Amino acid sequence: MKNTASSINVLLLIQGMAVSCLLLIVLALVMAVVTYFSPWQYTGSILIIGNYASILGGAVYIGTKLKQKLWLHGVLLGAIFLIIMTIIRADLKLIIQWFWVKQLVIVCILGILGSLCGGMLQS
Repeated sequence: MKNTASSINVLLLIQGMAVSCLLLIVLALVMAVVTYFSPWQYTGSILIIGNYASILGGAVYIGTKLKQKLWLHGVLLGAIFLIIMTIIRADLKLIIQWFWVKQLVIVCILGILGSLCGGMLQS
């Protein structure tokens, strides 16, 4: 019987998290520069879209590197990303709220879609 723990590529998950965090920083800097030089002001929904885009980017990166269990790695990437962002925010009471659970489901679905799209982009 095969060990299921060995089927998760932890190093690739760390790389996907790094890609996601880097994309989030780049998107935040772009929004900050645009906000500074124009009358446009960002909203909460734009920030959430930036978070989602960074998760998709990291999941696509993971999907292009893997050959199997793309969905599992996408789910793990989305869940880990949300947990880390909650810890950085330093408000652990969010975890017991319904909004956080909805966000967890959304980021897991985005992780699955991103990793599957990355799997289709493999050459």
